[in-house]
Amino acid sequence: MNFLIRKWLGEDPEVTRFRVWMGIAVLWCLSGVMSCSEIKYVRQGETATATLVNPSNEFTRPIRATYRWKDSETGENRNKVLEIRQGFPQPQIEIQYIPGGLDSRPASAAAWLMPGIFLGITALGSGWAVMTVKIYR
Repeated sequence: MNFLIRKWLGEDPEVTRFRVWMGIAVLWCLSGVMSCSEIKYVRQGETATATLVNPSNEFTRPIRATYRWKDSETGENRNKVLEIRQGFPQPQIEIQYIPGGLDSRPASAAAWLMPGIFLGITALGSGWAVMTVKIYR
């Protein structure tokens, strides 16, 4: 494994440095784009209690269950079909949704890994930039 990493990074230190910085830049851009959905749920999202409408009678995995809740903006009933991989459908669950929009997810599905990576790389990069400016003054 170590051989493959060395082969990919290259023998020349300049090539290695360039590839590492490009990898960090790609990770930063990717995590920034993936963070947008979390930011959307934080800014505009609302949480509602959804009730089970029609539980599936299947015993094969994943079990599909339809949940319904009332949209606070439009007043319409909205549905969400969830695939349950472990356990059985609960009679009520918390749903996060964008009022008037099409996006919804279970409230427990928040993914803070990508925003954390984005903010971490941003903080380290800005700290590195500040230290570089101070050193070269």
